[in-house]
Amino acid sequence: MKQTKFALLAAVTLASATLINVAGVQAATVSDKVATKATPAKATTTAEFTVKAGQLTLDAAPDFHFGNDDTTINNLKNDDLLQTSNNVDSTHHNDGHAQTATPADGTQGNIDKDVNMLQVSDYRGAGSEWTLFAQLGEFKNIDTKSEGTATGVITIGKGVDNLTNTTIGKDAQVIMNTAKTLKNTPEKLGAQTTTADFSAPGDKASSLKLSELKSIVAGTYQAPITWTLMDGAQTTLPTA
Repeated sequence: MKQTKFALLAAVTLASATLINVAGVQAATVSDKVATKATPAKATTTAEFTVKAGQLTLDAAPDFHFGNDDTTINNLKNDDLLQTSNNVDSTHHNDGHAQTATPADGTQGNIDKDVNMLQVSDYRGAGSEWTLFAQLGEFKNIDTKSEGTATGVITIGKGVDNLTNTTIGKDAQVIMNTAKTLKNTPEKLGAQTTTADFSAPGDKASSLKLSELKSIVAGTYQAPITWTLMDGAQTTLPTA
């Protein structure tokens, strides 16, 4: 009887020890899994792109045709001439909207034939600035060999937007620049196209006031408009 009790006690003790060992192994296995989840593997790689600066360009500039078939010498002396279109008499000249150079790369070419539009494009990058000057030359009679000449000032119509000044005269002055553009769309400065629509008639029609009329006779008078686009913020046109 004592042997039986002893054998039973030994069996219970052995079973308990076995269960403790199994529990210990299971606990260790679970602990290892938790540690693995807490420290995942990491790596760092790189994404990249390269971009080149674009150009600053004068893309288009307008012509101005003032008066009509009923305009007389009396009108020239007493009234401002209203703009009737953007198409000038091309039979006497061929300026071709020639562009001598762009300030960004010095290349030569012609600006757009869209005579209703003044347009500057700047894709050189953030922080870049530019200034566009305009200057009206002397009017000369292109139909005759007379000495008929005149000077004048163009007043731009109120409906034309994005302009710094609204007159073009014999002295070069700023007509458009980034300072004006910065107020309108600052987030696009350095990567945008700025335009001014000179379509006529209507509120975009301009007017011409003449002065210093010399030996005026009948005929067609024309004057060159010089548009000068420069890099940077400028207040006066540098002399050559």
